[in-house]
Amino acid sequence: MTKILVVEDESIIAVDIKNKLEDLGYIVSKIVSNGKDAIKSVSEVDIDLVLMDIILQGNMDGIEAAREIKKYIDIPIVYLTAHSDKKTVKRAKLTGPFGYIIKPFSDEILRSTIEIALYKHKMDSKIKYIGAHDSLTGLYNRTYFEEEISKLESEKINPVRVIICDLDGLKLINDTLGHIIGDKALKTAAKIMEENVRVDDIVAIIGGDEFAILLPNTPKQDVKQVYERIKGSYNDHISSSITKIPWSVSMGYAAADVDIGINEAQKLAEDYMYREKLGKSQSSRSNISKILKKILEERDHETAEHLDRLDTIALRFAGKLSLSEPHIHDLSLLAKFHDIGKVGIPDEILFKPTSLEKEEMRIMQRHSEVGYRIANSTSQLSPIAEFILKHHEWWNGKGYPFGLKGKKIPLESRIISIIDAYDAMVHERPYKKAFSPEKALREIKKCSGIQFDLYLVEEFIDMMEKSGII
Repeated sequence: MTKILVVEDESIIAVDIKNKLEDLGYIVSKIVSNGKDAIKSVSEVDIDLVLMDIILQGNMDGIEAAREIKKYIDIPIVYLTAHSDKKTVKRAKLTGPFGYIIKPFSDEILRSTIEIALYKHKMDSKIKYIGAHDSLTGLYNRTYFEEEISKLESEKINPVRVIICDLDGLKLINDTLGHIIGDKALKTAAKIMEENVRVDDIVAIIGGDEFAILLPNTPKQDVKQVYERIKGSYNDHISSSITKIPWSVSMGYAAADVDIGINEAQKLAEDYMYREKLGKSQSSRSNISKILKKILEERDHETAEHLDRLDTIALRFAGKLSLSEPHIHDLSLLAKFHDIGKVGIPDEILFKPTSLEKEEMRIMQRHSEVGYRIANSTSQLSPIAEFILKHHEWWNGKGYPFGLKGKKIPLESRIISIIDAYDAMVHERPYKKAFSPEKALREIKKCSGIQFDLYLVEEFIDMMEKSGII
């Protein structure tokens, strides 16, 4: 039920208003007769709306009292007045009232004015919230953050500590695991920051993956504790997370004081954050790639065994072809990571036991491009990024994603496509029975010159025959 503060200096009228309100189903939290008591009451009493008489006892009238109240609390105020002259109305408008009730008034006018005021205030609050907050995380947005900087500087509040935090690898997460997982990482990051600062500190998202915190009147040792607390919370979450989202954070902090403005301190904090990010960028990205591979293996336990078998065969085939050490190293990596892009393919498509529909096939074929982006994000895998992208190209130009033909397809991609096809055929899956090694090699030979390189097929079959597998 709506709780109302009545500010009325005539006791008989105040009692009459109280009775009317209670008859209409409202709760009268308190009645006061002057502006000072009204200002005091809004901070002490639980109220939803103020009914404010304009003419009050003492030196402060209702309009002045409303102006002071608005400085401390956002609450709808409805004026009660027997005076509706232009000068009074003009003064009252400056305080942003939510309604006027001219004395005397009926119960219906009282009720409708209160309900309209409550509704307008609710809508205004919603609009203000949307304008000041990020819709995904619920944190303050960049606009509000910059307004707070201006406010703190105008009030000359010192010192103000600034913490900048960046979510590492968000683009890679979005590109591979999808935006739903990326959004989950952002919301988790936001929650961790809010839980580790004071109520009056300002936590905002100022970029797609960048957060900022303003900590007014904070000693140096305290901001360091906040910094370390946030870092520790991130690390605890990452190590215990059952989702195994491959993320990390880079952070920096600085102080604004009488000599350094808040904007300058923000730039310093960003510099420290970027230094930290630069120092760990390659190891972090390498770790992300390993985690993504692990996620793929955990989704399908057969994948880990399949990749191990491919690596073994690839190394033997590399020896057969007398490849150089760099080629052998790349081929071994390709055997382990060629399908890393499948981490971004939905389970219902990846494990579908029947033939894929046209749109499902289009989604499935994206995995080579996703894998290319993952590989290019880390120095460990960037040498094989092109091979991952092109390992589904066909010798006759009918493959994807580019329709490359013949030797325009990288050698490593041509090799892994044969080995991958062979291993897939000789092992049983939920949607197919295993072929014998003889039958699998016949199928590969049948696709020689169509899907596979003719020379490589001959060499592969020769190797398998001499190894005693068939």
